[in-house]
Amino acid sequence: MLGDKLRPRRDGPPPPCGEGSGVGVRSGEEREVLRSRDARTRSSTKLFPRGFTPPLTPPRQGEGNGVRCAVGVILVLTTAILSTHGAAACAVPEGFARLATPEAEIAYRWEPGVLRVGQFFAAEVIACRAPGPVREIVLDAQMPAHGHGMNYRPTAKPTGPGRFRVAGLMLHMPGTWRLTFDLVHGDTRTRLTQEVTLGP
Repeated sequence: MLGDKLRPRRDGPPPPCGEGSGVGVRSGEEREVLRSRDARTRSSTKLFPRGFTPPLTPPRQGEGNGVRCAVGVILVLTTAILSTHGAAACAVPEGFARLATPEAEIAYRWEPGVLRVGQFFAAEVIACRAPGPVREIVLDAQMPAHGHGMNYRPTAKPTGPGRFRVAGLMLHMPGTWRLTFDLVHGDTRTRLTQEVTLGP
């Protein structure tokens, strides 16, 4: 009698096996969800075997343009830096004149500073820029109107890296003289030209 009072009464039949709320027991809907999840897992395993890493997604259209633009900017900046460095390396003392073409550039000055007819003079020349390392400078002068050059042959000597001193120059007639600076690099010469007009 006492045991009957302590046992809880059930109004209906017990739930079918597997449908209760005890530990490890799942409802029918939960079992369907688990079966679907297991099926997807097995499908993924078949598509990508163990030890296989799926390839990365290819870049979208336009993404490569950013990389190319960045490389282009770097190249432009590098070229600008190199150009600035070349200009700084060609810094010359005060009193020099510059002479440049697309291929080469020099700085020069006369000694003495004022040229006169029939007077010997010298030239200090700095090779600022050339297609190759300058190993020699040849300085000459001609009178185009008369078709002749100087009566004396000058001599050039190096005074430092890219620097030369040319002595023994003389312009023996008044008029317009065409002076040529030949920068010798390897077996090639790059010429720069400057005209000078002397009065009587």
